[in-house]
Amino acid sequence: MNEIQRSAREGMTYIELMFVVVIIAMLASMAIPAWMKPREEAHRSICVQNLRIIKDSKTIWAIASGSGDGDTPTPEDLRRCIQQDVDKVRCPIDPDKSFLTSYSVGAIGSNPTCMIQGDTHILADDEDN
Repeated sequence: MNEIQRSAREGMTYIELMFVVVIIAMLASMAIPAWMKPREEAHRSICVQNLRIIKDSKTIWAIASGSGDGDTPTPEDLRRCIQQDVDKVRCPIDPDKSFLTSYSVGAIGSNPTCMIQGDTHILADDEDN
């Protein structure tokens, strides 16, 4: 009888194990949102930088082609003005990983927009390089 009591005390009971699992789950639920916010902010920052690149490329295209307000460049037009492959200029959360599905270029005189997360990935009118 003494041996049975001793072996039961050496291990963890089911209740104790569940208590440990609950504590770990509570700690994880507090930590995960704290890790996600910097990641979302980094995605927003990259997207806004890409919007600046597109805006600058539209300006270069307008000057080079003699176009004015209201004219809209195609992605092929911008490909000549962007210093990198146009398909690398995309929203980081775009599942298709494509310039065409990430951004709406818009006409000269207007800001380009993000089609993936347009409510938070915004190039403000007063933002300068």
